Order: sequence, then C-alpha cells, then structure tokens
Amino acid sequence: MTEAVSAIREMDTAIQRHQTLLNELGIAMSHTSETAISIAEFDANEKKLKDMEETMKLYVELSVNIKRHMETAESVKAAINRQREIHIVKPFEDHLNKLNKKDAAKEAESHPKLIDYQKKIWKAQYPNKPFPGEDDDLIITNDEIDINCPITKKQLVKPMRNMACGHHYEQSAIEEYLKSMRKHRQIDCPVAGCSKTVSKTSLEYDKSMEREVKKRAMSQRPDSEDEEEYTQI
Repeated sequence: MTEAVSAIREMDTAIQRHQTLLNELGIAMSHTSETAISIAEFDANEKKLKDMEETMKLYVELSVNIKRHMETAESVKAAINRQREIHIVKPFEDHLNKLNKKDAAKEAESHPKLIDYQKKIWKAQYPNKPFPGEDDDLIITNDEIDINCPITKKQLVKPMRNMACGHHYEQSAIEEYLKSMRKHRQIDCPVAGCSKTVSKTSLEYDKSMEREVKKRAMSQRPDSEDEEEYTQI
C-alpha cells in the first residue's frame, strides 16, 4: 500500500512538472504571437513572419508531446488507484508508445493553437479579408469586436482571451470568477449562450486586443479636445 501511494505521488509530481512546462510554453507562444502581429502590422517582412510561424509550430509540437506524457501519467495513476499496481514502468511505456504512433508534427499542423495564431497574423495583414477557408459573411471587422468585459460590463484594460471560444474577459474579473466557481468540475464561459468552458490553462493575455482597445479609445476621443488645445496654443 505504501509503495502504491509513493508511486501515485511520483505520478502527481510528474504531472505538476509537465504542467509547469506547458505554462512556460504558453507564455513563449504568447510572446511569439505578439511579436509576429507587430511584424505583420508594421513591417510585413515575409521571411521574419515565416520564421516566427516555424517557431510557433515547434512550440505547439512540444506542447503536444508534453500533453501526451501528462495523459500517460494520468492513465498510469488511474491504473495504480484501481489495482494498486506499483510496477509502473511497463504500463507507462505501453501507453506512451500507443500515443507516439500518432505523428506529433502532423498533429501540430492542424492544432487549434497554430490555426488561431495563423488567423491572428492574417487579420493583422488583411483586416477586411476572410481567412482562407472561412466565409465572407463570417468576417468580423474591428469596429464589431466587443471591447467590453462580459463580467464587469466595462471596457477591457487587461484582456484575457479564452482559447476555447475566443471570448475576452478582464483579467481580474475572470480570475475572481474562476475562484468563485472552483468547486465545479467544469466552469462554463460566462458569456451568455456560449457552450465552451474556461480554465486557467485556456486563458492567454491578448496583446492585440489591448492594442485594439487603445486604438478605439483614441479614435473616439472628441475632436473638441484637440480644437481647444490648438486654440490655447
């Protein structure tokens, strides 16, 4: 029994370490995305953008492999709980080998995070053109983007994006929302009618939305302020 408990703790430690790696990868992917969007908006250097996309593909492939190891650790942990089986090496290897038969690089090509990244870059380059494969009617212009938090109903300042559905929330508001709902097994997106869930791991800071909010605020500034300032000069 003691050996089984020890083995479960080993699996828990492995899962936590892999989650830390995933979090760090998430930060790296966010930085890559922000940099690429800036290049697309202000530089449009195709070589740089191609290099950034290759970097993003590598990050996504790494995240796929890390998640496979996490899934394997969870599977072995469940087996130990069921059978109190402490010989964990073979079941770990068997499960991992089964997962590794799937090509991680190929899976990364169609991964939601990579597709989402490609859509962001496309939007930065061609704001009024549909992403390849999307309908013209589905285009959402910048003016149609909701820049208010669905929780606070106030304008976003530190926008967090839910990668599961694309909705944005104010950072402090969504953190408080998750804390208040932590007893629930799954937490629904707070946007009315949305069927997706939200969690800490599904959230990313959206620098492009932050820029959009600031741009919108600048464009809505009354002309009278500029005229008054000019008159005083």
